[in-house]
Amino acid sequence: MLADGKLLLTGTTDLMRKSYNYQGFVQKRDSNGVVDASYGSDGVATANFDDLLGRVYGTNAMVISSATGEAYVTANISILGADPYGPSDRFITIAKLSPQGVLDTSFAGTGKAAFRI
Repeated sequence: MLADGKLLLTGTTDLMRKSYNYQGFVQKRDSNGVVDASYGSDGVATANFDDLLGRVYGTNAMVISSATGEAYVTANISILGADPYGPSDRFITIAKLSPQGVLDTSFAGTGKAAFRI
């Protein structure tokens, strides 16, 4: 819970249903559960790692907020090959979002980083 009583929720969605185009998201809601449309895009912020890693599959694991309203989002991500059920490289990722729900490029130059595990 943020200092202002709002909540940051994290999850993962398949953008195109069964396409293996998964993307993590953070949604901001007020203390009554109403989406805060001023956060990110209509209340939802995303951090796509395709530009760093290629076609990926992953799940957001945790969101940690700072006293100033910034959010750090972690995820477990695998790079998909031609066979989505085949072996893949695995990464732990982290993204930093501003209090407004946009990537904070003061973190790792792009607002996100990936570490091979």
